[in-house]
Amino acid sequence: MIKCKETNRFYVYVDGKPTGMMCPTERIETTVGQHTVEVYDAQTEQRKKFDINVTDTRLSYRVRLE
Repeated sequence: MIKCKETNRFYVYVDGKPTGMMCPTERIETTVGQHTVEVYDAQTEQRKKFDINVTDTRLSYRVRLE
């Protein structure tokens, strides 16, 4: 799950591929293993990357943007 202060501003990518979702978003289905979650800020054109390790697809991994 990704938590953002502002809505309709951040595009979410997983492993370099667009998810079609904007922040805030609920679960994004993926496989077990290493993944890169990237959040693109359309207003400032900045990107933030988070390397995560999914160990169980029943659980969520939370990323927070300030």
